[in-house]
Formats: sequence, structure tokens, C-alpha cells
Amino acid sequence: MKSIIKNASLMLLSLVLVLSFCVTPVRAAGFSVGTTEGDTYANEFFGKKLVLPKGYTFLEGQELATQSGTPLKELNDPAGLVKTIDGGDSVIICYAFDSTGKNNINVSLAKIDMDNEQEVMNILKDFLSDLYTSSGYVVNKLEVNKKKVAGEDHYVLSADLSIGDVDCYQEAVTFLKDGYAMTLTASAFTTDETDKAIANIENTNISLDTKATNG
Repeated sequence: MKSIIKNASLMLLSLVLVLSFCVTPVRAAGFSVGTTEGDTYANEFFGKKLVLPKGYTFLEGQELATQSGTPLKELNDPAGLVKTIDGGDSVIICYAFDSTGKNNINVSLAKIDMDNEQEVMNILKDFLSDLYTSSGYVVNKLEVNKKKVAGEDHYVLSADLSIGDVDCYQEAVTFLKDGYAMTLTASAFTTDETDKAIANIENTNISLDTKATNG
């Protein structure tokens, strides 16, 4: 089960890599990797923040490094992470699990040479269809739908999967700005709880002290 959870989580995390290009680094003014404080991840550059649903906790230190695949020394160097992203690599900047240790949410950042969100998500859907199947999953549903996220229209990729006797659900939304992408991915098992993560995305003009009520 543990390996299934890790593999399922990494599928959507790696998607931005498919669309990332090693281009001459040109950093947009104000781009940063954001900050994690308590139960909130905020990124002022994208104007978005995630308040974790009730029962979720962000990984820290070596646990985050191990799960994200980024060395702890690099995670502790925001300026270095920006250079890594500008060089064409995606970075999982935060990772959270619920009390079961199964359901999880993460945020990744990448430099991307596309500016049409719907086009991005449809390309990702086609890529995922092959990736899920080749990884042994039965794809029950895989679709991109326009939804309200933080009061705005965005395109959300949703997957309903099964492998053996395990049900897996995933949702991802990508925000694009000035050649960068911020992707939030939620994975859940047995019961679909992925909508909680999407519902808990807010605009950063709301105080960090304000907590979402979804949980």
C-alpha cells in the first residue's frame, strides 16, 4: 500500500516536467517559492495560498526532503530553489498528509513555456492516460473540467483510478503566471477527499490568520 501511495502521488507531481523547458533563465519580477507557516502555504507571486483541511499536517525537515526528492540543504535555500526552477527543474515545495498517512496534498513549482491553462491541463490529461495505464492502474475516469477555485475559473484535472483492490482519486490544478507554474495535487484513497484541497485554496489578499472551514 505504501508504494502505491507514493507512486500515485508522484504521478501528478511529475507532470509539470513534461511541459518544462530548459530555457535561458529569465526571472519574472517577484517570483519566489512561497512560505509555509503552520497549516498554510502562501505564494504571493501567484496570489494564492492553501490552508490545509482539518487533520492534515505539512511535512518538515528531512521528512519533506525524502518525500519530495529534494535534498534538505536545497529546501532550506529559497534563492537556490529559484535558480533550480529557472534552470528547468520542477520542485515540490510542500507536502502534507492526513492522520491516516495515506491521503496527501502537495504543491510543486516549475518554469513553463506555455500560457494557456486549459491547453496545459489537456496535454497533462493525455500524458496521464498513458502513464496510469503503463503503471498498472485501471482508469475509471480522467477528465478536465472548468471549476471555481478561489472564486476564479480554472481547469481542474480529476482522476478516478483503481489498482488491485485499492481505489485512488486525484485532482490537480495549475496556476500560470509569467512563465511559471504552481501545481497543487491532491491524492486520496478509498474515499474521494480531493475536493477538500481544491476548496481550501484562497487568494492571498485574505489574512493568513483566516482559516478555511472545509474539513
